[in-house]
Amino acid sequence: MIEAVFAITVVTAFAAGLFMAWSIGAVAIGGGAFAPAVGANVIPVKRAAYLLGIVGFAGALIQGASVTETVGRGLVLGTSTTPMAASVAILLSAFLMALGAFGRYPIPAAFTVTGAMVGAGLALGGTPAWDLYGQFAALWVVAPILVSALSYIIARLLVRNSLPPQYSVSVIVAAVFLVFPLLEFPFLGPPDKSRSLAAAVAAWAPYLSEAHWIGIPLAFAVVGAALAYRTVLRHGERATNRRLLVWLGMLVAFSGAGNQIGLAIGPLLPLLDSIPFLASPVLVIASFVLVIGAWSGAPRLIEAVAREYATLSLSRSVAALVPAFLAAQVGILYGVPVSFNEIIISAIVGSGLAEGGRGEVSPRKLSLTVVAWVASLVGAFVGTYGLVSLFAGQGLT
Repeated sequence: MIEAVFAITVVTAFAAGLFMAWSIGAVAIGGGAFAPAVGANVIPVKRAAYLLGIVGFAGALIQGASVTETVGRGLVLGTSTTPMAASVAILLSAFLMALGAFGRYPIPAAFTVTGAMVGAGLALGGTPAWDLYGQFAALWVVAPILVSALSYIIARLLVRNSLPPQYSVSVIVAAVFLVFPLLEFPFLGPPDKSRSLAAAVAAWAPYLSEAHWIGIPLAFAVVGAALAYRTVLRHGERATNRRLLVWLGMLVAFSGAGNQIGLAIGPLLPLLDSIPFLASPVLVIASFVLVIGAWSGAPRLIEAVAREYATLSLSRSVAALVPAFLAAQVGILYGVPVSFNEIIISAIVGSGLAEGGRGEVSPRKLSLTVVAWVASLVGAFVGTYGLVSLFAGQGLT
């Protein structure tokens, strides 16, 4: 009887993780990556959702391990999450995100899952990891400010009449290409460790170890600038920005899925330790479910973010996506779950303010969204703590 109950609980935990993967595809990254492109009328909503699913699948598989480890083992000290506690945490988090999607308010998975997992761990007798919470809080508070400021600066650069477009666009593309060789991928490193292209080159050619951090990124930046310069001269600024917007959306979707999929799989790590052969299949299945979420649930949120937060031109849309991509990759690098919807909305607001902001940003919508975010974090913590404490009192955990 006990074995049967445990098996049912484990199956429920995995099902809850898949439900969270669907919610991440539909809500966590669904409202962000291609919303600027849709807002600028570059691609239709359904095509954006299709691209979101395909690129998100690749990002989840390739870059999903870093945040998974943090969420699965680091949020609470001195205890391990049980199948029942993981089920409660994931289900409540996914429910809050789905509720936000229904109300057209993108709820960050980072907030709900972090709050729920901390609540579950404390209810099981764990101790708070205050240092880690401080890092999370700093990133969640500071990152939106920096992202908004950077998107504002980029938008102002793009709309300046005194600077020829082939130069302004080239600078922005060069900045994006500069980051490419610094992105970490598992297939570039030793087993169970990710490595960037720059670090891999240094490992393969030790005599380049002193120059790889500067020389390789600069080489990528020069190539990116040259491509952008030539494209603007050949096709014009508007056509170039339209192409750039789609490619940036794909980069953001890739990075966002890599950062966010850990929020679905991380709570399952204690279970996967006992059945390690399931770890890779679970990641693949969760990534595929993320695709289903992107295709079935993302269109509603994409349209909401694109239409209701700011009126976006092509240049401001480009300005919104560049810092969002950078922020997601910083989170992956340090294993911190970035509040992806918070980042993309902050970027959209910053770029929308580039020309004075009158009529560009909806203060009421923005205020209600912030309230919904705080409520989701607190609600996930309180709800999970209460339910897990109740189940623990009944001997069900």
